Amino acid sequence: MEKIESIIKELKELNIDLYNKDWLRTWDMTQEQIEGTAKIALALEALYKENIDCRVFQNGSLGVSQFRDNSTRTRFSFASAAALLGLQVQDFDDTKSQAAHGETVREGANMISFLTECIDIRDDKFVGEGHEFQVETAEAVQEGFDAGVLHQRPSIVNLQCDQDHPTQAMCDLLHFAKTYGG
Repeated sequence: MEKIESIIKELKELNIDLYNKDWLRTWDMTQEQIEGTAKIALALEALYKENIDCRVFQNGSLGVSQFRDNSTRTRFSFASAAALLGLQVQDFDDTKSQAAHGETVREGANMISFLTECIDIRDDKFVGEGHEFQVETAEAVQEGFDAGVLHQRPSIVNLQCDQDHPTQAMCDLLHFAKTYGG
């Protein structure tokens, strides 16, 4: 518990400011956001090892995963993290939705956003498309929230695109810090 309390104290000193924000590219994040995210991951790991309940969502909220490319490790890592936090995972498959019949990104993003805390997207098949799709999704849910269509704005998290793989970058950063200090 001492380690957890120490991490929480350190977090209070940081200006993380990620509520209702997206994580699309690592280099767009501030140093404090990256450091804070790493500390939160360490705190969750410590809580998990102590068998302390980490659920912060207990109302049936969704964590939507949209994998537009094949994945094993990232897909199961997302599902595990979502379960740890108390989110119900819902996979969004373009081929099984109205997107296959011409539904726009704006319409689809807003529809799946009800009771959704996050939409995590992996779209790395084609250069010049993945990041743009993630940005379009983020803009669509922001527009829906601003217009009062959505009572909350889900965060958009990049699980890999044609420009960046921020979740892998954070895992690598934590591995190096644990292994070599930092």
